Amino acid sequence: MQRRAFIHRMLLPLVVAVPGCGFRLRGSSSAISLSSVLPEVVIDGVDIEIGFGRRLADALTRAGVKLATEADDDLPVLEIGEFDESRRVLSVDRDVRAREYALISKVRFRLLSEPGAAPGDWHVVETRRDLVVDPFQVLGSEQEEKRMRREMEEDLVQRIVLVLRQKK
Repeated sequence: MQRRAFIHRMLLPLVVAVPGCGFRLRGSSSAISLSSVLPEVVIDGVDIEIGFGRRLADALTRAGVKLATEADDDLPVLEIGEFDESRRVLSVDRDVRAREYALISKVRFRLLSEPGAAPGDWHVVETRRDLVVDPFQVLGSEQEEKRMRREMEEDLVQRIVLVLRQKK
């Protein structure tokens, strides 16, 4: 019984202090809602039905942004520029076969807030992961690279949402 009371006395201040310090779990609601900054948007330059475009559309929808299907003179446009995925050799084995790669993904984007206004600056977000290739597990290495690419796309999408949140 005393042990239980001791644990309660130790945990109570911690439970009260953690939310008070501003700590929030990743993905929980943030101070600035994206829907208050950007209630509706048109996405241009990427197909929102597949791949990166689908992930971006889903993230914006989860953040409360309504996606317009057609361009309207009153709606802001999220213009996606080039989306680039590259792979660079970091190390080779004694048979001069690549053993380690740097996977790099980056995307350029800008928000055109008012039609006819001067376009804003391009923002570039980039992510990088290292991939070690096992020459005896070629299929497994390919699957690992695909999984890492999906994670990198999700990371890029989250970074775009963060930049858009900081716009206003």
